[in-house]
Amino acid sequence: MAALSLPGECLMEFVNVEFEHCYGVKSLKHTFNFKDAAAYAIYAPNGAMKSSFAQTFRDAQRGEPSKDRVFPDRPTVRIITDEAGQPIEGQRVLVVLSYDEEFGPTEQTCNLLVNPTLRDEYTKLHIGVDKAKDELLAALKAQSKTKVDIEAEVSAAIMQTSDQFILALRRVLPEVTEQEDMPWKDLPCDKVFDPKNIDAISKNGLHALLKDYVERYDELLAASNFFKKGVFDYYHAAEIARTLAKNGFFKAKHTVRLNHEGDSHDIQNEKDLEILVEKEKNAILKDPKLVATFDKVATALDKNAGLRDFRDYLMANPNVVAQLSNVAQFRQDVWKSYFKANEVAYLDLLKKYEAAEKRRKEIELQAAKEQTEWLKVIEIFNSRFVVPFTLEAKNYADVVLGGKGIDLAFTYHDGGDKAAVPRSELLSVLAWASVARFTY
Repeated sequence: MAALSLPGECLMEFVNVEFEHCYGVKSLKHTFNFKDAAAYAIYAPNGAMKSSFAQTFRDAQRGEPSKDRVFPDRPTVRIITDEAGQPIEGQRVLVVLSYDEEFGPTEQTCNLLVNPTLRDEYTKLHIGVDKAKDELLAALKAQSKTKVDIEAEVSAAIMQTSDQFILALRRVLPEVTEQEDMPWKDLPCDKVFDPKNIDAISKNGLHALLKDYVERYDELLAASNFFKKGVFDYYHAAEIARTLAKNGFFKAKHTVRLNHEGDSHDIQNEKDLEILVEKEKNAILKDPKLVATFDKVATALDKNAGLRDFRDYLMANPNVVAQLSNVAQFRQDVWKSYFKANEVAYLDLLKKYEAAEKRRKEIELQAAKEQTEWLKVIEIFNSRFVVPFTLEAKNYADVVLGGKGIDLAFTYHDGGDKAAVPRSELLSVLAWASVARFTY
């Protein structure tokens, strides 16, 4: 048995058919009147050319010429038109051949039966999210000066996998919103986190040198007159100097008082504050023991020509060296600085994503309850055909939303027993178990 369907944006009143020498159909000329009927069912015994009739329509659907299988040299006529004389072909035709292994759910079949309102909202749901993501990615690319895939890099840095970008952004959200500064916002990402640099840092010899460097660096911070590790270092001091000067603090005759072990030191202008910060900074970075350890790090890097740019960058930015004993944490801290520097775009994306996810779940729940034509079709099939199996749609909500093709499930019945059967296996069973018959 073959079935024929003619979908379209509007209903046709007539379908005119004229076939000659089409797969055994010698001659057929008929007009199907759809004014009073929505569909035609053609019943005929085996060998009466039902499949040939459907195959001819299938050629029209595919835009392929029809022919006579046995006598291919015979001239073929295939004319299918509507009441206006317009050809019915291509997207206007859908043919389902019985037990056709090649046939499967397509966008065309699913579009016939979906809820158009839900589908349209679902399709447009993430447009705002995608736009916000593109804006954030562009901002992060400019901020980090990287050439790598931002989504993959952020995901790998925070989630240790390359395909969880949004989840990575959400994971560090509390930290980004709570941090007040962004010390690494200007760090060029590729200069530090190039894979060959990371590989070199992980080597035992260099890793041990970095550990020694950090230990000495921490000792010097602890002994500093004004700096304190993790609370107030020379980055924070320099930021304060720039901020105060920018906002006219010293011009208004205000004074900064720095305390150290009971003693106070008053700063009355931007220049004195910068000199004091630079002096404390040099007391740390130019410490002979620290410099000697750094020289060993630089020498180790200098042995590899491919690492000399990295060495030069570290020599110009010795404050970065102290972070390299824990590269994974430093990498996250750098990205959090980039996020903080672009906080408006960062928060906008997450806000739109959360709103879209909430609505998506609501739509999918509503879609699962929708009573569209899919359920009617399946109910008709199960009630009208006496076959040893029942049919159901496994992904009904997806079909209603137009996101996927229908995923049909088959349950085979044998007496009191039943079992789920894959479609391919079911067709094999039906090929030798000739038990199906049509009832009407």
